[in-house]
Amino acid sequence: MSDSDTIALVERLRAEPREVEWLEFKRNHVAPDKFGEYVSALANAASKASRDHGYLLFGIDNATHEVVGTAFDPQSAKAKGNQSLIPWVCAKLDPNPGVDVKVVTFPGDRRVVVVVIGAAPTGPVRFDGTGFIRIGSDTTTLDKHREIEAELWAVKRDWSAKVCEAATLAHFGSRGDLEVAGAIRPAQSESS
Repeated sequence: MSDSDTIALVERLRAEPREVEWLEFKRNHVAPDKFGEYVSALANAASKASRDHGYLLFGIDNATHEVVGTAFDPQSAKAKGNQSLIPWVCAKLDPNPGVDVKVVTFPGDRRVVVVVIGAAPTGPVRFDGTGFIRIGSDTTTLDKHREIEAELWAVKRDWSAKVCEAATLAHFGSRGDLEVAGAIRPAQSESS
């Protein structure tokens, strides 16, 4: 995702009338454990809402959605034991839904950190053994909401049904591979 695409995403998310279960705005960084809880909660909430991603944005005012900027640097942020934050959090996610971090700068040198979190793919995403969920704009443990946990276990995302607009046959292997798979007809020789 380019910087201009990321800025456009931030603008779309800021246009939401309020925080929703799959979207969280923060002015500044939170403690490493809290960061992991948000990732779990947003992945689960995105799945529950039938969305592909949840979002955690730093540098956005929660009440006004104004870009205020943040000093949070996800690349240099540390977790427990002086480990890098993002790999530390990802190692504690089960399953790991995919976490992508983008940093963009708005006019006035206001940095915004965009954490894009994949939706829970085949059941609840747990952080350090505990599942989290967003109820409105609050984050809580899934064990307090067994009906939501059951709903998440019932979700089976079929990623093969997703359309990839930019895909070409070249992305799927050689012509011979495609012929063997029956995806295309074998080339006809001139003598036949």
